[in-house]
Amino acid sequence: MRTHQHRATAAVGLLLLAALAAGCADAADDPRAASSPSGMPVCPMPNEPPLATPVPCISYDPNKRYAENHGYRREFEISEQQRAEAAGKADALRTALAKLAGKPVDVAKVRAAAAQALGLRSTDVEVRDDAFGAPAKSITVGGGRGKVCVNGHLEENGTATAEVVGRTMDGSCIPSPGGH
Repeated sequence: MRTHQHRATAAVGLLLLAALAAGCADAADDPRAASSPSGMPVCPMPNEPPLATPVPCISYDPNKRYAENHGYRREFEISEQQRAEAAGKADALRTALAKLAGKPVDVAKVRAAAAQALGLRSTDVEVRDDAFGAPAKSITVGGGRGKVCVNGHLEENGTATAEVVGRTMDGSCIPSPGGH
């Protein structure tokens, strides 16, 4: 009985070895080497020679890829009417932030002031600060409804700014810092 098990195990091993040896092929034969999953060829990199026959191809331009990768930061288009309708809120936010300038402020105070100026709940106001828990030197706030956001910024030197912008593709008012 053991002899049959050893022979069966050896036979399976030989079959696997034969399958592996037969599976070896030239990498150039791999269809993925010359085309994308859609079947369209991949364009040469900028430092490579161009294709012999110009055909539509998928680009791997690093700048284009970077832009595509950060597409979530793009803003929705808003109309001039939407921008004009929110201009009063931008003025109110700028004024509220200017009142906090030169005073020790924390995120909660800035969030509350921004919420009141924008007519939003405090939880609907986005805040980004540079302090990570310490007293902030620079704070950015933003909030809005629909595609329209009003973002403001309070600098350490007391400068307060506000602007009307389109909401980002990821649904926030303040673009994510991302980073590479």
